[in-house]
Amino acid sequence: MKIVGPDFIDYWQPTTGTTQAAQSRFGIRLRQGRCWPLVQVGDESPSSFGSAQEIPVEVSSLPGYMLIVVKEDLARDPASDLVELLLGKKSIQQARKAAGKSEKTESPQTKVRLPNKE
Repeated sequence: MKIVGPDFIDYWQPTTGTTQAAQSRFGIRLRQGRCWPLVQVGDESPSSFGSAQEIPVEVSSLPGYMLIVVKEDLARDPASDLVELLLGKKSIQQARKAAGKSEKTESPQTKVRLPNKE
């Protein structure tokens, strides 16, 4: 799930289940040329943890928990702009504008092979 804020974009894993533990999820926040890992537990406010990564970032070098978010985002939405943002091929401003449009815009997809760390 993609959430566009006034000066950031968050990409979240979907929540499943009904218990509070099952409602915990990881995400990635993109803001001011950096990305941070996010976590949200139950109804708590999301919070960042770990170190910010400078954009552009080598996607395959991201920590495993961030790679999972990227993989799940691409699986849910193959046209997602998350990888383009992480690689610095698309700015946050461009992504925010595209998210505000009511019509679907198509762009060439960026192919990135992600390591399988399972």
